[in-house]
Amino acid sequence: MLRAWLCLGCALAVLAAGANDTGSCATSQPDAPCDANATASNHTDVAASADTTDVPLNTTPAFSTTTESPLDTVATAPSPPPPVRGEICFCDLTAGVCDVNCCCDGDCSSEDRRVFSSCKDAEPEPRDDHRCPRPLTLYRDNAPQLFCVVAENLPRTFQYPDRQTVKSSSEFSKLHGLTRSFGWPAVEAESELPLFEPPFTYRDGGIVWISKDSELLPLSVPVGVTHAACQTTRQVLYLRDWSSSCTRAVPAEDCGSAGGLGTAGYHEGVGVVAAPHLVNATLLPDVRQVCMQNVCVPVTPYLCADVSDAADCSKHDNISVPIRDEDSGSCMNIVRKVRYVLTHNGTQGIVHVGAYFSLTDIPVSQRFVTQTFSVSFRWDREGEAAHRRSGRRGYIAGRPLLLGRKVACPSPDGPEEEIEVVEFEDSNRWLTIPRAMPDGKCDSKERQAVTFLVNRRSQCVLPLSIANFSSEDACQSAQKQLLHLMIGSALDNVTDEKSFNQHVGAFGDSNVEVLGEWTQIVLDSVPSLSTRSSGQDKTLVCHDIVTNMQIDVLVSYVGNVLHPQAKVIGVLMKLGGPKLVVFECVLPDCTNVSFSDHSTMVTSSVMFTDITRHAIAYFAEPPVVNIRLPNDFFYPFVSSAVRAETNSCSCIIFVMIFSLSFVE
Repeated sequence: MLRAWLCLGCALAVLAAGANDTGSCATSQPDAPCDANATASNHTDVAASADTTDVPLNTTPAFSTTTESPLDTVATAPSPPPPVRGEICFCDLTAGVCDVNCCCDGDCSSEDRRVFSSCKDAEPEPRDDHRCPRPLTLYRDNAPQLFCVVAENLPRTFQYPDRQTVKSSSEFSKLHGLTRSFGWPAVEAESELPLFEPPFTYRDGGIVWISKDSELLPLSVPVGVTHAACQTTRQVLYLRDWSSSCTRAVPAEDCGSAGGLGTAGYHEGVGVVAAPHLVNATLLPDVRQVCMQNVCVPVTPYLCADVSDAADCSKHDNISVPIRDEDSGSCMNIVRKVRYVLTHNGTQGIVHVGAYFSLTDIPVSQRFVTQTFSVSFRWDREGEAAHRRSGRRGYIAGRPLLLGRKVACPSPDGPEEEIEVVEFEDSNRWLTIPRAMPDGKCDSKERQAVTFLVNRRSQCVLPLSIANFSSEDACQSAQKQLLHLMIGSALDNVTDEKSFNQHVGAFGDSNVEVLGEWTQIVLDSVPSLSTRSSGQDKTLVCHDIVTNMQIDVLVSYVGNVLHPQAKVIGVLMKLGGPKLVVFECVLPDCTNVSFSDHSTMVTSSVMFTDITRHAIAYFAEPPVVNIRLPNDFFYPFVSSAVRAETNSCSCIIFVMIFSLSFVE
């Protein structure tokens, strides 16, 4: 009897499917063309989740419909909901300040979110072929995939197992022999230049406008296109940080005759349009009338030793112009770095603009100077506690690796006790390697950050300065200069591998108070400063000189397969084998000689290796069904005397009797 019912149900399902079959069609838009004989009743709607990645706030979402005429009403996107405390917001990458377009950021107020141009997902969209596609898609019964998972009730499915951090070089070598992969960040497309048509409000990605020489122009900075020379300019986009470098020629006769070498062109006579929505369009094109309405902010100049550290900067209204010093034969007060810092308040516009300059003196014979330009935005209420993260939690490709050192601090429980925490070395807080300047020489002031999943190899020439050519310590002095360039002061007082106090964050937001979220850099060997020197007359031969360094990073993805988090589980720093370096002096006096003409090549390389384990499937425990029947359920077939003993098997007897009734 049961078999007959099943056959009848299958036959009805086949007949129903055949009656509705008119062809195949799949579309993600309600108005998309399809078979002329097909009607909307032939479609089966498969609903997907409504959350999407980077949904514009001012667009109209497409809704599916089963009627033949489109809807006449226009639906508007709802305002982003307030963030839920306690949940991880993956796009919240800046602590203590509102992240642009991150609607789940708890630091963003309702007024801040008005300036957003879109909303990033609080959680990345899962990439699973078994889940229903997004956005909503219509299918016919002969489409490639008829069934998909809309929601699942398993709290944990496939998980990447966690790994312990590497503690020794032997353990590192054991895990290192796995596949390697390269990853490159996507190139962001440039937006078209809009016209200045007030009133409008500054929004993320919009052009920042300035008034200069009685004209309204986009704020722009020099940039190179086909080679290192400064060839053109790039517009500054609102809330988009950016930096670049290019080379500019220095005239030998007049250092100040070339544009861009002095500070005047970057701030004098420049007023940034702070609030375009306050500009009276009737006053255009008279720019002077526009800026008289308190909608233009002047650019305040600052003179710095290093533009990246605001503490070394001071306000200067009259910065010296470039000039040639005949006595020293050099061009003085040449602009080396320019950094614009625009302080904003969301939709209310820009409240302050600072131009930070770093100057340098160059010999006239050098003829070229490399200039660095950067633009950064900060909130008006942003404090000292704000800092950039490299991920939330796991690292993001292209973000720098966190670097710190372990220190002992007084415990909150009492001054007698101490706790170990991680302290950042400087304001940059990143693992770095030597950086080459456009002329091939090693930059002694700036270093290049090691970015996640970016394999890198760089070479530069280090000019060595030796105090006394004939001294026995000449080679030891050269070795110290090379090691300081490659590793810095971290090797000072290091006697063995374990005393190398350099730690890398396991995650992009590693907590400095949790040592388990940091992994110590494993030093392959401690370099020796006891080098040998030999040679005769004006030839110096240095033995056992180290000129190259390699950093290997082990990476593993942990957590849910749909949302894996990248974790750094080991970093190995290996110094190259010792080599022989020969220096020759052709001067009459070989004391205090700088070997700038000799090619002392320093090589640094970084390699990332993915050692992620295979995912393990976790299943929920099957439910336990407890069925208890009344004591007199089988009365009068079972007497009351044995009712208690047979109650445990009463459910099984009932199921067997019920099943036998359907057997033919």
